[in-house]
Amino acid sequence: MSLKNTAKILLTLIGIETVILFSSLTSIARTQNLYSPASISAESIEAAMKLFQRGTTRLEQQNYRGAIADFSKAIQLNPNQEDFYYERGLILGKLGDKKGAIRDFDDAILRNPHHARSYLNRAGMSFDLGLDHRVTDSRGVDYRIVDYRVENSRAILDLRTARDLFAQQDDQEGYQTANSLIQHFAGNLEQEKDREF
Repeated sequence: MSLKNTAKILLTLIGIETVILFSSLTSIARTQNLYSPASISAESIEAAMKLFQRGTTRLEQQNYRGAIADFSKAIQLNPNQEDFYYERGLILGKLGDKKGAIRDFDDAILRNPHHARSYLNRAGMSFDLGLDHRVTDSRGVDYRIVDYRVENSRAILDLRTARDLFAQQDDQEGYQTANSLIQHFAGNLEQEKDREF
């Protein structure tokens, strides 16, 4: 019996108040990765790797839509491979889909919590989201609205996590990059807060 069916039966037995439980079980199932390596055929894994390689070639040729399509198909065939999500996230970010990029970096981290570059790039996308809110009033005057609470706090945390992972992995270049970004963005956030009022 699947986890989803078990949750439905449980909800029927316990009552409507536990609807939240169903969404929690779905989240738990997602984080525990229901796709065990044994459930993915060798043919699917091989086909996914070929699509990933073709997607990488398309990326090098700047055929971003083709690369996204190949990475997406590879994910369908082998949803356990964090690099598929990471590479697609990089392209989505480059094309301006910051929320889509963050989702892919989330999925890469979910599959490999030690994927330091996913934390680093997710931080960059989070900063962009936190700093890019603009509003135009009826007179055509542009205002910048800066919300530091969620996206930028998460970004700083991601940068610190990336820095620590790079240190554990003896990646000096990655460590220095993350550390420089922490200092840069933390300083810029303080300056922006001072300028708001």
